[in-house]
Amino acid sequence: MSATEAKRFNYVLRKEPQEQTLKLRKDAALAEFLGICLGDGNLEPHWLAIFGDKANDTIYLKCHVAPLIRRTLKLNPKFKANRPDENFLVLNSTAAVRALHQLGLPIGDKIKNGARIPKWIRARRRLLEACLRGLFDTDGCVYGFCRRPPARGRKAIISFEFGVGSRLTGDVHRALCRLGYSPRMMPHRNESRLAVNSDIVSFMNRIKPSNSKHWDNFRRWYGPVV
Repeated sequence: MSATEAKRFNYVLRKEPQEQTLKLRKDAALAEFLGICLGDGNLEPHWLAIFGDKANDTIYLKCHVAPLIRRTLKLNPKFKANRPDENFLVLNSTAAVRALHQLGLPIGDKIKNGARIPKWIRARRRLLEACLRGLFDTDGCVYGFCRRPPARGRKAIISFEFGVGSRLTGDVHRALCRLGYSPRMMPHRNESRLAVNSDIVSFMNRIKPSNSKHWDNFRRWYGPVV
């Protein structure tokens, strides 16, 4: 119907607003953010959320992830603290979800939908390191134990564990190998871990985790063989 025909029937033609399109730059910041989404993120058709433990991840969410979202997506997330044990950042944006999905992030259940580190990130070491930082900050950990005699002191372990059926563990394992580390695969836990002291020190200094809890645990558990 033309505008003239619309007037005859007292109709008003209204143009539908164009869907917003986000043009994202494939740099290290975006690679880190995709790692965060692959770790503790959840994408749905019209929104995305990043979750974190209330006791350990609140500062990380507020002071690192929120500014990273503003930098990479040019959008402002909302901080929510209405859950008993976790806080989360939420971004209500269909355009953001669509753009991230086109870059390789699945919508919905990550394990069922085969979440992987995207190829464009795996193709460049600098991007791979940034993505590992995001994955480690959200879904990785440093844990440790006291050595048994005759060895003495403490021992730190760096671990990536994503749940049974996740394909991310294999991607992380191959990424660590490519970066020159010697990870161990634990199939019964679907876990890839670093246990060699030199690997652990190199990883912390090279990947530079942004979540302070990892540095706290590293200082707590790392110790030379004595």
